[in-house]
Amino acid sequence: MLPQVSVVVPCRDAGHWLPACLASLCRQQGVDLELLLVDDGSCDDSQAVARRSWGDCPWPMRLLQAGGRGVSAARNLGWRAARYSLVAFLDADDLALPDRLQNQAAMFMADPDLQHVLCGWQRIDAQGRALAAVRPWEEGAGFSTREALRHKAVLPSAWMLRREALEAVGGFDVTLQQAEDVDLLLRLARSGHSGAWVPEVLCGYRVHEAAASRRARPQARALSLVVERHLRQLTASPDDQRLAAEVRYGTRAWLGWYAWTCGDHPLALELWSTALGLSPFMPALTWVHLAENAVRSAARLGSPAELDVLLGSPLWDRLQERWWQGRRQPRLESAPSPTCGETLDWTAVQRGQVGAALQGWSGQLRAQLQLVNGAEPQGPWLPSALEAWCLGQGPLATLQLAVLRWSEQLLRLTDQPRSAEKLQADLAAILLEWGLLSWAEDRRPAEQRLEQSIAVLPTAGALTALARLQAPIHPPGARALHQLAAGAPVAGAEVPPTTHLPTAFWEDSATTPDSCRGPQCPPCLEQQLRPWSAVPLDHGLVHWRPPADAAARGSPKQATGEDGDDREARQLAVLEGGQAWLRPPLRNAWRSTHGFSIADHREHPLPVFSRRYPQPWSGVCPCPQPSPEPPPPLLPLQLRGTVIALLGLSAETYYHWLLEVLPGLGWLQHHHPHLLGREVRIWHNGGTSAHVEETLQRCFGIGPERLLDARTLPWIQAERLVAISPLPFGNPSSAAQDWLRRTLLPQSHLDPKASGSAIWLRRGSAARRPVFGEDEVLELLAPLGVQAVDCGRLPVAEQAALVAEAGLVISPHGGAMANLVFAAPSATVVELHHPDYRPPYYQWLVPARGFRYLSQAQSARPPALYRDLLFESPATEPILLDPLRVAAAIRSLL
Repeated sequence: MLPQVSVVVPCRDAGHWLPACLASLCRQQGVDLELLLVDDGSCDDSQAVARRSWGDCPWPMRLLQAGGRGVSAARNLGWRAARYSLVAFLDADDLALPDRLQNQAAMFMADPDLQHVLCGWQRIDAQGRALAAVRPWEEGAGFSTREALRHKAVLPSAWMLRREALEAVGGFDVTLQQAEDVDLLLRLARSGHSGAWVPEVLCGYRVHEAAASRRARPQARALSLVVERHLRQLTASPDDQRLAAEVRYGTRAWLGWYAWTCGDHPLALELWSTALGLSPFMPALTWVHLAENAVRSAARLGSPAELDVLLGSPLWDRLQERWWQGRRQPRLESAPSPTCGETLDWTAVQRGQVGAALQGWSGQLRAQLQLVNGAEPQGPWLPSALEAWCLGQGPLATLQLAVLRWSEQLLRLTDQPRSAEKLQADLAAILLEWGLLSWAEDRRPAEQRLEQSIAVLPTAGALTALARLQAPIHPPGARALHQLAAGAPVAGAEVPPTTHLPTAFWEDSATTPDSCRGPQCPPCLEQQLRPWSAVPLDHGLVHWRPPADAAARGSPKQATGEDGDDREARQLAVLEGGQAWLRPPLRNAWRSTHGFSIADHREHPLPVFSRRYPQPWSGVCPCPQPSPEPPPPLLPLQLRGTVIALLGLSAETYYHWLLEVLPGLGWLQHHHPHLLGREVRIWHNGGTSAHVEETLQRCFGIGPERLLDARTLPWIQAERLVAISPLPFGNPSSAAQDWLRRTLLPQSHLDPKASGSAIWLRRGSAARRPVFGEDEVLELLAPLGVQAVDCGRLPVAEQAALVAEAGLVISPHGGAMANLVFAAPSATVVELHHPDYRPPYYQWLVPARGFRYLSQAQSARPPALYRDLLFESPATEPILLDPLRVAAAIRSLL
């Protein structure tokens, strides 16, 4: 038996369109249908036309009289008179494309719980010519309340519903003449009626001057009313209120564009101006979105974008003036109550209330530094105490020092406007400098800092830099930003030069935008650790037990050569005229390698041998690998003979050099020893630290005269280039670990019996992620016989021997943790880590080494202002140890 569908066609003076509409229904197959033609007070011959057009169709038609009460009442009259349980709507000037009814009905037959179904639609002009296909599901449109509010994607002529769903919510709202379909969609969503898309274009939606949707002002009023009606039903939760702000803004942004296309420029200016004030985004991002929305909306409708016309219009000039007026000088409000929240609230800045934001941040910082009620200033987080840590070299230390001095000024904020104006200008400059510092390394933090700088105090330079950043992904938005920068007021426009910024890797046309967050990607990390068992112990200790299969796969091996899994993981490339380059690490503030490529003689990178941050966690990230690093803006250095490229991400650090980079050369020595002749040179990026030369000399007999520093020679082309594929990021293979033990430990330590000794691997006040409170903890642990070891002062072999003999190894995260590869299977290892950052570097050593691994999260975090402005992420925030809690935990283990 064929599915039965009642088709409701409301009409009013539609005699011109009805023949084509009804003919498209007559051509439907795979269903039994009845036609309910609802005449809503026509003055033409619509009914006669309908009878003639339907005369040869095999299905029944019923004519109903709606009496001119509007399209909502007409549709309701139709579905209430329907005989069948499935009801489809089709407006009289639209078309049902082949298979529309059959394919929609099939979805209902397959899913008894499904309540309504939409398909895509083809926009056509008055003559029936195709304009553009609309596929809302491709843009994330859906049927939950959140999805329906965000996208409001619905068309009656593309809709089929169960009659019981219409009865449950009362059908269309007869008080609405426009946006009635959006209202019904939202009521269905709120009441939990499930919907779905038929991912096909099965409806023809005719666009002509008489269409109701072309009346801009009634459309704006109706849609705004409907949206507000449903937003009032949301809860007061932060998530729901964020959604409400996004929907209010998005609705007015779209309606502004719609009014512009209808020629109602005063209405467009009113709606877009309101959108600027309601936007939940930073002001510059809002400006980008307005331009992008105009282009995307035009493309969705098959119309020319006419961006040049829009940007050159008097309306857009007036909108720019209003944008600049909204970024006025700070006005000090009544001081808000101090908060101890762990994040910095930028809401007031987004709204142009910079003075209120500064006052709120000042109170928050004073509270978190415990400077209230006349308390004596003390503690490691005071700006003056942190200054000693920032007195390093390079632009990063200089910028962090500027943040600390600005923080001191913030603490002294008064109610004098000039005080706030100085803080505002200095903060905008700091944020701009952060953006420029991040520019060549990661577009995401650069974009965030530039947007924040513009929100605090917009300048032509910051807008121009952001426009360049947006250009590869949002060209219309970038053009709008350039024009906005050109209209900047003279006052306050002086900024550091941005025109000579280096070309960043993300500006290369072959580079796809990064989707993974790399080592700081919480979903990836959660997936990576899911198979592990976390057993809570006393004093906040957690015992991490690996999954049984990981322990079996990674059990220590005693073979003399590299094992099979490493042979399969590594690949070799010997390239005549091969090239290698890296992103010059000495030119970034972090002095570490963030991307490198191995390429053939034609500069075509080999993805297997190339790496770039963000590097996904091994085997669990659904995001694609980052595209290869493009070559730097230099010419390659020509090298004669054979050169081995020995590279790794962040190879300048001890962990990545020892566990990821150096074993690659060991693999080459074992499997292809002929490639390691005495005349071969090593082009490496390990830097000039003592452990680099020591390990190359000790393990391979390679002296400094054969080394080429890739950091100072960032692009080479060798007569013959040898490349070894890297292992998965941060996850050294068991073979690599075994090779390190055999190579760097004395024979007597290869199968060690750990003694009862306890050692602490110091990290100290390292420039990156220092540890505070270490001396206090060591003072408490001294009576227990815990020995503090400063690994940075010892040769690698001596570090290895000390760790191999220890029964208990305690280490703040990052404290020479590569040395845990030498720990005895009977040892216990304790990691002390930041509460928000514990990547599984320690855990990945457990299956192969077999030691007992415990962790303890420290409870303290830096003040919110520092977390936002001083540090890039939890990965670089200091670890503040709790001496009593740490000492109690270690005492329980001893």
